[in-house]
Amino acid sequence: MADTRERVFQNDILAALESQGWLVGKASEYDKVNAVYPEDLIGYLKEALPERWDKFAKANPQNPEKVLIQKTVRELEKKGTLDVLRHGFKLPGVKVDLCSFKPDHGMNPDTERRYTANRLRVVEEVSYSPHAKPEGKYNPRLDLVLFVNGIPTTTSSPLNG
Repeated sequence: MADTRERVFQNDILAALESQGWLVGKASEYDKVNAVYPEDLIGYLKEALPERWDKFAKANPQNPEKVLIQKTVRELEKKGTLDVLRHGFKLPGVKVDLCSFKPDHGMNPDTERRYTANRLRVVEEVSYSPHAKPEGKYNPRLDLVLFVNGIPTTTSSPLNG
């Protein structure tokens, strides 16, 4: 049985983040195979950079969402999370930026719009292994995962396990 103090602490963290504008997600929406939160990864690009999304989707008409996830995972493996969030990556015909930082001033409405399109999400009780079986003994999980535009950046493991 989980320690009730841990549960209370976890709930406090969720409430505090949500009150500051973080989205609270469902563990079932996490893509274990690719280790991303697809709704936010795709949603951010569509909202922040719609012209780039349209260009990318036109170049990948079969399944642009799946292709974006695959290309992002490849870049994350090659360059690492911070580099991809800071600098994005280039694909044929389009640069993919996956994070917008706070502008120094509000003089550029496009920069402001891209910044407000960022999706910060917290998800609790994430079973992260694609090999986990809900009915089996092997089901490693994380208490909390913090995502920036669908990319996991911070995790919290169970205190007792």
